[in-house]
Amino acid sequence: MLHAARLLLLRRASVATSLRAAVVGSQPQARRSLGTDTSLASQLSEERVFLRNADAFLEGQPVEMPPRVVHPKDRVFANSTTYLRHVDSYGFDYDFTLVSYTPALLNTIFNIARDYLVEQKDYPSAVKQLCFDRTFAIRGLYFDRVTGYLMKLDQFGCVQHGCVYHGHRSITNREFLEQYPGFRLSESYIAANMYMLEDLFSVPIGALLANITQLFEDHGIKRSPVYLFSDMQDAVRYVHTSGILHTQIIESPHTYINTNSVVSFKLLDRLRTAGKHVFLLTNSEFDFVNAGMTHIFNLYQAMHGHEATSSVSNWVDYFDAVITNAKKPLWFDQGRSFRRLDPETGRMTFHAVSNFEKGGIYTEGGLLEFQRLTGLSGQRVVYMGDHIFSDLLAPSRAAQWKTVAIIKELEAELEHLTNPDFAVNVRKLQTLEQLIAVGTTYSRDILVSSKIRALKDERTRLRGTVKTLFNVRFGSIFRTFSHRSAFFFALGRYCDLYTGSVTNFLHYPLDDVFYASRSFFVHEIAAMQHHDAVRSHLVRRE
Repeated sequence: MLHAARLLLLRRASVATSLRAAVVGSQPQARRSLGTDTSLASQLSEERVFLRNADAFLEGQPVEMPPRVVHPKDRVFANSTTYLRHVDSYGFDYDFTLVSYTPALLNTIFNIARDYLVEQKDYPSAVKQLCFDRTFAIRGLYFDRVTGYLMKLDQFGCVQHGCVYHGHRSITNREFLEQYPGFRLSESYIAANMYMLEDLFSVPIGALLANITQLFEDHGIKRSPVYLFSDMQDAVRYVHTSGILHTQIIESPHTYINTNSVVSFKLLDRLRTAGKHVFLLTNSEFDFVNAGMTHIFNLYQAMHGHEATSSVSNWVDYFDAVITNAKKPLWFDQGRSFRRLDPETGRMTFHAVSNFEKGGIYTEGGLLEFQRLTGLSGQRVVYMGDHIFSDLLAPSRAAQWKTVAIIKELEAELEHLTNPDFAVNVRKLQTLEQLIAVGTTYSRDILVSSKIRALKDERTRLRGTVKTLFNVRFGSIFRTFSHRSAFFFALGRYCDLYTGSVTNFLHYPLDDVFYASRSFFVHEIAAMQHHDAVRSHLVRRE
């Protein structure tokens, strides 16, 4: 079979120079590529490499795998194997999924919440002088409403050393142990007393909590963290329900909406052309969604010409159903009927919806009714969102949909991960930790103990160097020193796939398979290392 494939490949290569217009992403069955200028000739070259490697592997020869042709920042990563050929329906959240925002949005959230505390909760006027530092907090941190500490936890509930702050002051291990019985917090304590910065909207709230805590410390103001957190919850509700934030975005979309959002329409157009069912499911009100989607639709037309959108009259035509004010995650536990919304008058119909109509706008509803109206359920549906607990946990558990987490910070993290300095330091860390592990098995004489201390000091230094590559105070959102962060643990548990942008799916055909990489467990690594050591010893004896 491989021989026949090779003959076919040679025939195709003879006409490759006259067929250089094959563009990946323009057709549902397109192959992976580095960009839109990839030619058929380069694809044939990749196929030759694949066939050579396949022959080598089947013949028991070593295989040198070529690098992935999709750049890491453009890739979709799999926690569980996912077959796109089984997917008939693609669903999207709105905020930070189809539409991404500029840094101005988080700054505005910070300012609205800050001003609310002064004007509605009688906080000192000095609070109004506080400014948002976008480099301070990261997604996935926990705020303890008992102690007022902001900290980073791993998948076991253990605190990452050096990642605990009271205001802007780093808390030492000794100070921490004066407040807690140990560095591992119980699940019950976390659930009862700690608030997680779950999405990008909550990052400025975490920064504001730290700012106010520090301000109170500096001025000797006594305020229980319990009351501070309660007031902050009221401020968060005000940000989202007062209409101030949405009004500012509607009135100035060019200030808040990232122009890169227009690429979402390329994906929507591709799905529509392929005959896939496409729906929007968001908690936002229609007026807000309509303003943002109209803005990027107009930009898409301006960039690509009206011929690119000649078959549609507005953004709604890209969807088989637009569902707003959904009230997720409760939406997935309810069987309420949908109501149709008249976008001109803002009025909802009295009668329940009996079927979804192309271009229709709907509100509320629930999972059971959605399944009844569409006939779509289980792994035939993929849903993409940015909030693990609001957008993705319930569809994964209750609906058995395939879920995709859109993690905007992933692109920046990958930039650091592909930095040569990062790779060098991580290799050094791995070597250091192996040396320390070996050293502890020897007798503890003075010389051995002093070397172990020196190695541990160097490990501490290298850990700090690697951590600060991502964020000076808290490091990566995905890991602590040795484990998954609590945030990434939840992402791995409830999300089948994750990526930095929905548009990264343009780099893959719609019948692709995303394979979860095999990860080696500690005992498996130990067994393989033992096997290698034994084999090496036998070779030396020979």
